[in-house]
Amino acid sequence: MNKLKKGIKQFCQSITIKKYSFFIVGGTILSNFVSLLFEKNLLQITSDNLIEQMHLLPISLKVINFIINIIFPFSIPVFLILKHFKPISLFLRKNHKPMDSYTAKRILNLPLTIGFLSSLGWIISFVGMSLMLYILQSENYINFEISQFLIGALIHDLILGSLSFVVSFYFFEYINRKIFIPFFFPMGDISHYTGVVNLSTRTRFVFYFLAIVIFPFVMISIHLYDFFCNESSFHLSQFGKTFFIIALFFIISGLVLTFLMIKYYQNPLKAMKNMTEKIRQGDYETKMQVVSSDELGYLGESLNQMSSQLKNQITEITNMNKNLECKVRERTQELEEEKNKLKIRNVEIEKEIEMARQIQKSLIPSVEPAPHIASFYKPMSQVGGDFYEFIPFPEENKIGFFLSDVSGHGIPAAFITSMIKSFILQAGNVKKNPADFLSYLNEGLYKQTADNFITAFYGIYSYEDYSMIYANAGHNPPYVIQKDSVDFLPMLKKGFPLAVFDNQFLEMKKTLYQNNKFFFQSGNRVLLYTDGLTETVNDLNKEYYFENEIEEILKGCYSLSPKLFIENLYQNLARFRGNESFEDDICMICFDV
Repeated sequence: MNKLKKGIKQFCQSITIKKYSFFIVGGTILSNFVSLLFEKNLLQITSDNLIEQMHLLPISLKVINFIINIIFPFSIPVFLILKHFKPISLFLRKNHKPMDSYTAKRILNLPLTIGFLSSLGWIISFVGMSLMLYILQSENYINFEISQFLIGALIHDLILGSLSFVVSFYFFEYINRKIFIPFFFPMGDISHYTGVVNLSTRTRFVFYFLAIVIFPFVMISIHLYDFFCNESSFHLSQFGKTFFIIALFFIISGLVLTFLMIKYYQNPLKAMKNMTEKIRQGDYETKMQVVSSDELGYLGESLNQMSSQLKNQITEITNMNKNLECKVRERTQELEEEKNKLKIRNVEIEKEIEMARQIQKSLIPSVEPAPHIASFYKPMSQVGGDFYEFIPFPEENKIGFFLSDVSGHGIPAAFITSMIKSFILQAGNVKKNPADFLSYLNEGLYKQTADNFITAFYGIYSYEDYSMIYANAGHNPPYVIQKDSVDFLPMLKKGFPLAVFDNQFLEMKKTLYQNNKFFFQSGNRVLLYTDGLTETVNDLNKEYYFENEIEEILKGCYSLSPKLFIENLYQNLARFRGNESFEDDICMICFDV
């Protein structure tokens, strides 16, 4: 079975070799035969005497003449062409694996080689004809002046040899591109082979112009010259017949060359157009068959490379998109998980903040101890650092007002206020002395507030003589309001905020907290507050503070009850701000004397 397959394969290869050899040899013989027939017709028309004398030669000389003028011009080019084709035949017998550069160069240079060998036949023909004529003349077989004849024959043979080169080159290049190159180079990678002669488009058009314009013009000019110079030996009918044969030959040659030139450029351009259309439609698999190594072949290979590069880039981009989509999905999933965790944590934090708010709310008095006292508290966020407390002394008919402001906001500040509340509950009798009470708080809070400080005011009001004993730890002094005037409660010393220095340092610097005493008049209204009230800025003008307008508002609200007074003051504050979003906690205590 294997022998049968091998035999069939060898048979097919032999058919392929014979087919290609037939194309080469047959084409060469055909082109030379047509040219030779044309030459002999011209000789017969222009040299009747020579032809008649050649017919009278002995048989042996006729045979020699036939060999020199017919056999040699055919056989020598065919022999050289087959020798050139031998490496190609050997390559076919090896199942064309692998293609070596020597064989590739033979295949790609085949049209040019055949063209030169076809021209060689005409040179051999002229040399043989010249040699034969000189021999016959020396032996007196002919009495004909051969010098002028050989000059004309030389010009004819040079032109016809050149024309044979052009026709053979274009014809076999057409065969090469149509059959050989697609068979031997199915991938079209032919531009990288060295030693290949490439004719540029400009050179091809020069050959074409010579073949269909210059050569006919030269041959017709030669025969016109012969006709006018030898008018006695030429008949007009002979010249007409000569002109007709020349014109017919070159018309046919011109048509063939024109057809081959059109096909040479039309087929690659059409293939490029089809391929660009495929690329435009997104088909990057289709490749153009490159059948030449000239400019068109270079363009074809560039187009194939561009298609492959586009395919690789699109594949790379597609893979990158897939990887990116996968990473995006993974990252999105991770973010979604983190988002869910943050949501859960946010809910927990909100619960904790709400719990802190409830705790802080429980630390602040829920009701005022008397109708002539009113209070207001609004943290910047859910919890804040402002704090106030009413400390009654019923047995002495007195009441204490404590107000503090922790630096910072939020839960840390709220935690410090809970510490202050705890210290107040544990203060005992020290609460009866404002200066000692602030010193007590300072000693307890020092180094416990993580760099936060606290401003505070503590005053004890006596209902009996309308007096107040008070001490200040860096806090804003209270307003004392009458119908037509607004003043600050007098302060001997403002004092340092709590938790900044310890009591020993303050005592050493003689800045320990001191008591002040002030007697109010009946009808006075006192407003204790934190700096969130006076330092609120206008939303449109960040340099304009509420303290610039507060005195007129306080006088305008004086006639209202303490509760309405506080509410009206807050409404004016919100109007001044432009909204109810504040940058600090706001705390106020108001009482009438």
